[in-house]
Amino acid sequence: MLGRNGTFRLSARQSWQSPWSDDLAGHEDGPGADVAAVGPGQVVDVTYCEGWDPQARAAVAPISEPQARDRDASGERYAVLLSAQGRPKTLFQADWGHGHLGLFLFDEYERLNKELEYRQTDASH
Repeated sequence: MLGRNGTFRLSARQSWQSPWSDDLAGHEDGPGADVAAVGPGQVVDVTYCEGWDPQARAAVAPISEPQARDRDASGERYAVLLSAQGRPKTLFQADWGHGHLGLFLFDEYERLNKELEYRQTDASH
C-alpha cells in the first residue's frame, strides 16, 4: 500500500479505519470522533518526522523513509504522520528503545484529540 512518494491511495471499494478502532470504543463521542477514518478513493499522505509541533500544527523535522527504517531498527525515536486531503489524521510516535508506541488522533481543527499509549511488557512477568 505504501507508494514510493510517501502516499497510498485507497481503491473505490476500500476504506481505512484505524486498526485501534476497538481501543477507541467508548471514546468516539464529540467533535472529530471519526478523524481516524479515511474514505474510499482518498489519498493518504505518509510523513516520517521527528514529531509534531502542536502550536504550528505541523510535522517537525521531516526525515526520509530509509532514515525512519534505520531509527526503527536501532530503537531510536521517530514519528509517522498520516494525512488525508492535507489534514492530519493520525500520528504514531515510536520509541522502541524505551518500549513505547504512542498513537494520537486529530480533531477537525488539527489538534491532538485522543491519545493511546502502548508499552512493551517484560516477557518474564
